[in-house]
Amino acid sequence: MFAHGRDLNERQREAATFGDGPLRIIAGPGTGKTTTLTARVKVLLDRGIAPERILLLTFTRRSAREIVGRVRALRDGDQGRRVSGGTFHSVAHHTLRRHHAAVGLPEGFGVLDRGDAADLMDLVRGELGVLSKARRLPKKATLGALYSRTVNTGVRLADVMRESTPWCAEEVDEVASIFSAFVARKRTLGLLDFDDLLLYWRVAVQDETLGRDIGGAYDHVLVDEFQDVNLLQLDVLVGLRRCDPRLTIVGDDAQAIYGFRGATARYLIDAEHFFDGLTTITLDANYRSSNAILAVANAIGADAPEGFTSVLREEAPGPRCEPATARPLRRRTRPVSVSSRPRPRPV
Repeated sequence: MFAHGRDLNERQREAATFGDGPLRIIAGPGTGKTTTLTARVKVLLDRGIAPERILLLTFTRRSAREIVGRVRALRDGDQGRRVSGGTFHSVAHHTLRRHHAAVGLPEGFGVLDRGDAADLMDLVRGELGVLSKARRLPKKATLGALYSRTVNTGVRLADVMRESTPWCAEEVDEVASIFSAFVARKRTLGLLDFDDLLLYWRVAVQDETLGRDIGGAYDHVLVDEFQDVNLLQLDVLVGLRRCDPRLTIVGDDAQAIYGFRGATARYLIDAEHFFDGLTTITLDANYRSSNAILAVANAIGADAPEGFTSVLREEAPGPRCEPATARPLRRRTRPVSVSSRPRPRPV
């Protein structure tokens, strides 16, 4: 049984049996993070936490299927099936269905996928007449990416365009007019896109009364792949846990891959600035690679300019190689603070 540690190493067991404060688990590749998260859920259930009061959040449908599937296959199948979980967007969708009136949404609001949202963006651009071939304006897919990045990072549209599409940065006013028309059309039609799901969820959890109700529905919130969180998702988590410290975040700053969507590993590295009293546990036993491969990976990681620099070690038996020397945890000199971080601005 997980709670007794038969299937866990020492660090995994420490993470799985941690108490009720905020917990950050740094889990390198092959260190059994999904096993550890599943074990933590099992421990919480054994402690008497009602399964529906445990929320598991992931970033992709694939990871949601994996971790939620493992949780639902726990010894007590009924308990496992009742644990809440899914991607940020799916949980936001279910939350807004329950609280639509409180945030000003129609009961039967529709949700646009990214393709439909891009088509609607293109439609309103055509209606505005912003289609001249003499002007270098982004196509619909690029417009959608610019809109999403602006919403999810809180960075001004002009700054996003200078960085992402410098070839049309001077057309920021025209692009802003397209975005404004896009937002207005969605409201008229009672539609949300994926970014709106997070925006309205944030509005809900930041409301003094509604936020307490939504956050109070969960005793524990567990978040996988936290290195891929963006500002909007971080705001949601801060809102969910503002009255309750019971949060577990799992990630590896060396595996951040969604920067193009506005995600940054900085929020994992600086998580103690957002969640007071945070405890960190590092999983360093690798079950996937040989010691020779880990020696190379550790040497590369030791030269990283910032972040967590734990040294992975081979758990399975095999030829031993001298591991790279561990270096202390590095942090940038000016960490992001809750008060100074950028806030999303309406387009």
